[in-house]
Amino acid sequence: MRKKFKDLDLSDAFMFAAALEDERTCQLVLEIILGKSIPKVKVHSEHTILYNSNFRSVRLDVYAEDEVRVSYDLEMQNADEKNLAKRSRELEESYMRFEELLMDSKAEGKKEDIIELLQEVGEVSEDLQSRIKRQWKLETHSLWLKLAAKAESIEEFESKIQ
Repeated sequence: MRKKFKDLDLSDAFMFAAALEDERTCQLVLEIILGKSIPKVKVHSEHTILYNSNFRSVRLDVYAEDEVRVSYDLEMQNADEKNLAKRSRELEESYMRFEELLMDSKAEGKKEDIIELLQEVGEVSEDLQSRIKRQWKLETHSLWLKLAAKAESIEEFESKIQ
């Protein structure tokens, strides 16, 4: 039997996602749960992430990230299924895969940005593009992005990343 909208509460998946989709509400709920103040958050409700080419995915009830890039996964569980430890491990494994995907996505975006910036000052050789794409350290991506933004030539950029 379907409930009327006025009868829904936070134990209903729709209402849980709808309520926590509001960034201020989500931030307040997180502060109550964690018992501490947290920075402003950006929220994605019922967020699904594909993590491999076989269409395996992770579905998060509510995913939030604060201004200092701390990520939060809020999951609804209405009944005590006596499987909290197992469910926690599964969610943590899913979250770890999600974090890996997020890092990979950020890295790929920075690599593309570096190449795009360099193309504004000259032709980026296949060798240099390959070197940029092979780099896996995020700290290096950030440094190279700054160098690419300031470089007046491809040669200047290459000399600084040696």
